[in-house]
Amino acid sequence: MTTERKAYYQRLRGVFDDIAQTRGGYYDAPTGSQQRRHTPWQRLNRFHIKHLLAPLVHQQNLRSCLDVGCGMGDFSHELREHFNFERVHGVDFSPAVVEVARSHYADHDGLSFSVGDVTAGLSFDDRELDIVCCLNVFHHLLPADQNAAIDHFCRVARRVVVLEVKRFHILHRLLTGYRAMGMVDIYAVHIPAVLARFAEHGFQPITVRPIFYLHALSPIALLVMARSEEP
Repeated sequence: MTTERKAYYQRLRGVFDDIAQTRGGYYDAPTGSQQRRHTPWQRLNRFHIKHLLAPLVHQQNLRSCLDVGCGMGDFSHELREHFNFERVHGVDFSPAVVEVARSHYADHDGLSFSVGDVTAGLSFDDRELDIVCCLNVFHHLLPADQNAAIDHFCRVARRVVVLEVKRFHILHRLLTGYRAMGMVDIYAVHIPAVLARFAEHGFQPITVRPIFYLHALSPIALLVMARSEEP
């Protein structure tokens, strides 16, 4: 790992470690605020994911999920409860955030958490979990690491990968300058290039869902990819 790349991820990890300690893991809550919340687009993302996964879960009897970038663990828990999965495991590169997740959900059967870094690979067997879901992570990876992350998702997922991406979009650039919280870089992508990388692993798009429904208005999109052959 180059010095610059290492410094970038150390700084990013520090941001989320601090969020765990000062905001209880809610990175969009104001510093020192007791108001714990998610942004409207985060809630909309989660709604879309559950809606899009539902037919696949029931038709293919999917029973397990890996939540990459699980943060405080609330969406991992939501997926476990909503679909009655036998196993949901959340992984995050911030040890402090993982501790928040473990403290919140220590007594929940079928739900577990660990520290892991997708840029270094995922410590799971090939096709170990039915679904890999990655929300609010991919756009923080350096461009050189994004393809490798897709490779890791496809290796671990038995059937389905759900990936949220920030795409190149003039409105998003004007409003955010491609930065989150004013301090974390956003690396937007071209969706066709992402789909092409998945295709190399035999994954084809089931859905490409703009978060605000209209593609022209949506800098955020959800990609639901399914393995084209039965393992």
